[in-house]
Amino acid sequence: MFLDVALMEMGMHPSQRPEGFTVKLTGGPDGDVAGNMIKIMHREYGSAVRVVGLADATGCAEDPDGLDIVHPKQHQQQKLRERSVSGKKKTKRAET
Repeated sequence: MFLDVALMEMGMHPSQRPEGFTVKLTGGPDGDVAGNMIKIMHREYGSAVRVVGLADATGCAEDPDGLDIVHPKQHQQQKLRERSVSGKKKTKRAET
C-alpha cells in the first residue's frame, strides 16, 4: 500500500508510466526489508519494475537492464549451502 501511494505521488506508478520504473535498493535480496520489497514489487507490478542496483554488506550489483534476482528464499538457501561447503563466508562482487 505505501509503495503504491509513493509511486502515485512521484508520478512513477505503472498506470502513469507504461514503460515501467526502475529501483535501486540497499540491503540484500535475502534481507527482511529489501527481500520483501522485491517480492512485493514483483507481485504487484510484474515486469513494470526493474531492480537495477542492489547493495549490501557483502558487495553490490548493478545492471541498467535489470538484475536477474533469484527469489529471496532460494538465494538465502544457496548462500547457506556455499558456507557449509567452504566452511567460511563467501563474498562475491558483481562486475559492472
